[in-house]
Amino acid sequence: MNLGSAIFIVVMSFITAAISGVFGMAGGLLLKGSLALVLPVSATFVVHGILQLVANGWRAILHRKHVDVRIVGIFALGAFAIGGVMFFIALEPTRATLFLLMGLAPFLVWLPDGVLKLDASRPAQAFICGLSVTGMNLTAGVAGPLLDIFFVRTALTRHQIVATKAATQVFSHIMKIVVYGTPPAAVPSIDSGIAAANTDHCGRRGRAESAERRELQALPAPGAHRDRPALPRPGGAALPAGLSPR
Repeated sequence: MNLGSAIFIVVMSFITAAISGVFGMAGGLLLKGSLALVLPVSATFVVHGILQLVANGWRAILHRKHVDVRIVGIFALGAFAIGGVMFFIALEPTRATLFLLMGLAPFLVWLPDGVLKLDASRPAQAFICGLSVTGMNLTAGVAGPLLDIFFVRTALTRHQIVATKAATQVFSHIMKIVVYGTPPAAVPSIDSGIAAANTDHCGRRGRAESAERRELQALPAPGAHRDRPALPRPGGAALPAGLSPR
């Protein structure tokens, strides 16, 4: 990354943070799109995750008295679950797919009210919120509009919504950093696991076949007793081959 790209990222970080502070939305989406212009796709997830982790973490600390710990805890379980799945799948969207998903994300808030009746204060829906929001963060890079749908019908106060949403996003961005920031060589993929299992199976089968061949080689060939010399008898007479003296 050159100096111009670094300056561009710093400037856009301040601008998008100001937009989020004034309007309460869209800052993360704009920042993600800006990063995708100058960084590789995988790097945008890591850098965006770090920047948003700091922003949301600080917001959660400032409003920690208003955080609904129960919602955050259940959300974290869903985030860890989908994060673990995505960690082993090692799926990375292309740049075109990334921009397409980011462009579609804001349309989630325009869904009719009767289509989805979501409430993050319900335990089951808080877990689904963790799954879906973190999953969207790991594919589109942003999931603010989807997170809003889960909180718009809650009975929480305005301060509780701001604080709880910020705390949930901390876990979502941690998953993003872990999944895309881990070196590929350190991730045991499904294909490598299958290959290792096949190698182990072939190795056991080869060892069994070798042992079987050794056993067969140790057995006398049919008719081999005919080639053995006759055994001498006391008195000088020889016994037929294959017989032993009493």
